[in-house]
Amino acid sequence: METKNNDIVESTLDESVYDTIMRDVRVIFAKMKIVFFANVANPEIQQHLDDWDLWGPLLIGLLFSLIATMRYAIGNLDDSVLFSAVILIQWLGAVGLYVNAKLLNVNVSCFQMICATGYALTPTLIRLLLECLLDEKFIIVPLAILSLIWSVHVVNVFLSKSLTNDRRLLVLIPVAIYFFCFNFCFYPINGSLRGNYV
Repeated sequence: METKNNDIVESTLDESVYDTIMRDVRVIFAKMKIVFFANVANPEIQQHLDDWDLWGPLLIGLLFSLIATMRYAIGNLDDSVLFSAVILIQWLGAVGLYVNAKLLNVNVSCFQMICATGYALTPTLIRLLLECLLDEKFIIVPLAILSLIWSVHVVNVFLSKSLTNDRRLLVLIPVAIYFFCFNFCFYPINGSLRGNYV
């Protein structure tokens, strides 16, 4: 991988493992700032909108799948099946959203869509963690609705340079359906919540 900075090409092939990991951590931190402080006018945020990475979405998806697997018992479904299903829905759903965007002539890459939807899963992860900690039934639906709105807004910010106003709604409606699945479809069947979360 080569990075350009002020027209100087700098090779990363001979950098140390520590430098590589720290560079990736800084990229993940910059993307998380987009999730929490989604101000498109901020120049620091704008420089990270076009760059994509897959480490953040992978870590967020794995953490979400792990917590969802520990939290919910779905019938006689094996834990590994639930874990795998959540991961597959995350990644294949993002590819489906990419295909939809391409059919609408939106200038977005597959990895950029995977990156945007992966980081936009963060509000749903926060909702799931709050649900585990608070364990109050009456806050589940309001938190899920807030998480859904926040996730769609994050994808809108990540794709703000690529989306035009006439295509925005056509791209964001499937995104809303995608996050609806994560917020409302991973609930226990017949009320079979796990008693402990470990």
